[in-house]
Amino acid sequence: MSNRLKILFVDDELVILKALELVLGDAHDVITARKASEAFDILNQHNDIQVLVSDMRMPESDGLQLIKRVKKNRPEIKCYLLTGFEMNAEIAESIEDGTLIRLIQKPTELQVLIDTILSDFE
Repeated sequence: MSNRLKILFVDDELVILKALELVLGDAHDVITARKASEAFDILNQHNDIQVLVSDMRMPESDGLQLIKRVKKNRPEIKCYLLTGFEMNAEIAESIEDGTLIRLIQKPTELQVLIDTILSDFE
């Protein structure tokens, strides 16, 4: 894959964000946020973000609510939800209606997460 992606990762766990930056930072433009309000600020500053990956459980807003709000204004962004919880009706509906590209179960290996996201751009 030759194109760099601009990816926003949202997770309240700093160690996860740092690991993603280390693994993906050379090949892609990685931006991180630790909560929904920070993610919205970043999205307002960067209109070229192509991918949003959000953890489900975070302060202020859950990841699915964040993604739903983002998709209203930025429908072109591909969104992924990370969660350690089971699929529920709201998540399934969000996948069916195109709000979410995929649900990625935690725990997952970092390389599996990356491969899952990048496979949608090949």
